[in-house]
Amino acid sequence: MATLCEVTEEGRAALPSLNNMRRNIRRQRQENPNALPIPMTVEDLEIPVDQRLTLGGELFLYHDSGRNDPRRILVFTTERNLQLLSTSESWFADGTFKVVPTIFFQLWTIHATYEGHVVPLVYCLMLNKDQASYARVLAALQEGRAFYPTRIMIDYEFAAKNAFSQAFPNAHVQGCLFHLCQRIHERIKQEGLQVLYNEDEEIRTQARMIGAIAFVPVEDTVEAFEALAGIARAELQPVLNYFEDTYVGRPQRAAGHGRQAARFPPIMWNMFNATLQGEFRTNNHVEGWHRRFQIGVGADHPSFWQFLTCLKREHAMNEVTIGQAQAGMGASRT
Repeated sequence: MATLCEVTEEGRAALPSLNNMRRNIRRQRQENPNALPIPMTVEDLEIPVDQRLTLGGELFLYHDSGRNDPRRILVFTTERNLQLLSTSESWFADGTFKVVPTIFFQLWTIHATYEGHVVPLVYCLMLNKDQASYARVLAALQEGRAFYPTRIMIDYEFAAKNAFSQAFPNAHVQGCLFHLCQRIHERIKQEGLQVLYNEDEEIRTQARMIGAIAFVPVEDTVEAFEALAGIARAELQPVLNYFEDTYVGRPQRAAGHGRQAARFPPIMWNMFNATLQGEFRTNNHVEGWHRRFQIGVGADHPSFWQFLTCLKREHAMNEVTIGQAQAGMGASRT
């Protein structure tokens, strides 16, 4: 293959402009991510300037903590997405793992409501899921910019809960109802009650009533739990103990001194007001996006460049969703 130096004057005159050639090279790289060397560690990962952009040419790599950072974090978003995030009062955050490049641990995404839609706006590649790392992501987003979320929905991850609470002390950090019920059911299985749950209607009904406590007024939570505990079958006692310890709080040893603080107190998982106000009760939109993105990538733990190419394509499709929202095409709430 001839190099540019070997091309004749006539041939050079027929070549496209240098800018067009650069665009073609970028496009070929995006279509064939394997053209770039695949990093084996985060220290090996160096992202060329052209790969830091969206398919539309906007800056996409918003924050990179650096190759020398043993807890390296990459944050992908755009100025437009951050502007939408700053105007939204309702945020949703969750992590996913199978779709993550082999050199990272999780993809943590932040979504927000916009004209009735829930849209992904921030994508973070992280090496762990501890509070310090979440706090670093939020600090990077807040640098030179103000956000005023009033409600942030997450799963029941203590580190994320604390990081959000510290970064946005005026926001209500709320747990997802689906994840609450999922955790209760996981406990049923851990206690060896799955067969009984499947076969005994009374056990099944009483077990479901545990999650239904989320729909009573928050000030009535303890009374509702105690009423259920008073009628529940003995087989469910281990599950009730778990729920009390984690979500209600055990009674203090001294009578009349209330209850100990729960790891996830009722104010975090209660859905009474959310239901009355027609607010989202689950993170199902985020879970659904994670599943669709996984299908789009088409592999578990892809190479970094394959992942980045798919993320850029997904971002482009999300821009279409935002455009549809601007056109007034609404979405349902769950």
